Amino acid sequence: MKQILLYGATGKTGEWVLQYALEKGIEVNALVRNPSKLHNDSELLHIFEGTPYNIENVRTAIEGCDAVISTLGNSRTSAKPFQDSRGPVDLMSKSIQNTIKVMDEIGLKRIAIVSFVGAGDSLKFTPTLMKWIFTRSFFKIIREDHTNQEKSLEQSDLDWTIVRPVALSNSDQLADLHIQDNENLLSFRVSRKAVGKFLVDCLDNEEFYHKHLMLCEK
Repeated sequence: MKQILLYGATGKTGEWVLQYALEKGIEVNALVRNPSKLHNDSELLHIFEGTPYNIENVRTAIEGCDAVISTLGNSRTSAKPFQDSRGPVDLMSKSIQNTIKVMDEIGLKRIAIVSFVGAGDSLKFTPTLMKWIFTRSFFKIIREDHTNQEKSLEQSDLDWTIVRPVALSNSDQLADLHIQDNENLLSFRVSRKAVGKFLVDCLDNEEFYHKHLMLCEK
């Protein structure tokens, strides 16, 4: 891949995608709501103000790209689990629908997104307490939105990869990953740095096309 469109570049996982992609010499079109949050002066970085929730912003930002990576997430109004969402409750599903439409328009195929263990049919792999949280608190909304974006990709003609990490840590250690497809988890921890690197590396690997991949540390 020579150039990618990145959603969520100012987020905790997206910043690792951005850093690693630039280190590999990949040009990055970052579509962000607040460009002032991006502190990187690389000549390979092209910043577009906007949101994938707006299809015209997607059409502008995707020009010249070979693939799309989304690390979008919907934050809460506070750290308490029963607080409301800051953004639209369909932020991720609407954004991915816009992206699929635009990619179909220009004939672009490759996309990788971050979901989480608990979305879609992976709920069965989560501990009992997490199942309760995912179905009763604010995370119920998040889970539904992630699940809906997964369904949209599954029904598309794109070459998609859905990455489902377990609990994300902010460690800057690049631990070895265990990549699983519908298996019981070996651990419940993985670093955002490792996930970010995997998202970039997986783009050129056809082995990961049309796969739901659960990521955890070995």
